[in-house]
Amino acid sequence: MIEARMEAKSKIGPPTESMGLAPGPKTFLALQAALIVLCFGSELFCHYMLHLGAPYDYPLKAKDQSQFDFVGYWTNFEYFRRPGFFTNGPPFLYPAPLAIAYWAFYAVPHHQLRLFLGFILASFLVAGCLLGRALVCRGVGPVQTTCLIGLSLAFAYPVWFEFKQGNIEICVWAVVALGMWALFRQRTYTAAACLGVAGAMKFFPLVYLGLLLAKRRYCETLFALGVATITTVASVWFIGPNFVATWRQIDSGLDEFRSIYMLHLRLDEIGFDHSLFGLYKRLSPQLPPMPVLSHILTLYLVAATATGIALYLFRIRKLPFVNQVLCLSIASILLPPVSYDYTLMHLYIPWALLALYAQNEQVHRVSTPGLAAVFVCLAILVSPETEFIHHETVFGGQIKAVVLMVLMGIGLRYPFKDEAAASPL
Repeated sequence: MIEARMEAKSKIGPPTESMGLAPGPKTFLALQAALIVLCFGSELFCHYMLHLGAPYDYPLKAKDQSQFDFVGYWTNFEYFRRPGFFTNGPPFLYPAPLAIAYWAFYAVPHHQLRLFLGFILASFLVAGCLLGRALVCRGVGPVQTTCLIGLSLAFAYPVWFEFKQGNIEICVWAVVALGMWALFRQRTYTAAACLGVAGAMKFFPLVYLGLLLAKRRYCETLFALGVATITTVASVWFIGPNFVATWRQIDSGLDEFRSIYMLHLRLDEIGFDHSLFGLYKRLSPQLPPMPVLSHILTLYLVAATATGIALYLFRIRKLPFVNQVLCLSIASILLPPVSYDYTLMHLYIPWALLALYAQNEQVHRVSTPGLAAVFVCLAILVSPETEFIHHETVFGGQIKAVVLMVLMGIGLRYPFKDEAAASPL
């Protein structure tokens, strides 16, 4: 229980002297730096020696318009809350609550993009400061803490990708991170509300309700589902002006997203898709016709849901809290039929927990099997693999899908029992 870990922390007290970073975070930074050097070195060679263009010069050179996922909806939001919202500009392909998130940025004239990019940076800086405070409380020196967080943020490929694309995923990440912070502080209803809102934005954050179910917080779980329902209905009503018509337009956009992104092999994007279904589409010698692929997708969703529930019931819910967060985070970004590299931001929540866990290990002079391998996998996942190219198609997403499965296996196999408290804040 979280309460028991909190009590354990109070009994241990702060370390009496400053200590260095644990081996796990050091390994993470060293490997990530090496992978980034490999990526940029390979692409500099391709660019200047072989004179190759895209995709051999990414991420040194953007393949398309920067922040396209954000600026692409400018025309739509000139007609927000009017019938023209869905007919002027590209199809809106997100659930209704994310339209509200977009509107919150577009409502500031002439500064929409700056505000959005500033929100991305501020979200990670705030999270980094909270983690830094927790590391200092565990005896890590301020300079070493600053280096760990600063370099981790500077090297964070998912954050680069989010800045480049300008995807609204940052809002989902921020709400999930806020919910996890509330859970760490034992504010279970606040956590449930945040997870409910995030689940209304995109369905996959609802997997984090497994954390509440594992603690037998059934009322909070029902509350989260209620918040998700109310958030969805209220968002559709707010977009307006006709509730039924708006609901149909949102549903039509989601169907179009399914058709465009899930049921097609988009060669210019598949290298940034680390989902299991994306792995199937990329490695399949020839995709079946769309009606057949649609049935395969339905079967995949049923199988993924059943497998996820079985893993949760028979293994994940019995694991320590750190393992639960790790496994549920992986499930949330591996099992959806489409999952681009900006969703890897969600791995920074278990990464923060594991960094604290590693420091606690160092305090108690113990070693947990599997912990070093976890940091190796995380370093690979949050580094660019865009230099792995075959027939002008990037394979980075498929490499990450395999590594995610390996990381899931480690999380299921090795329990990380943190005697010194999992609460980092």
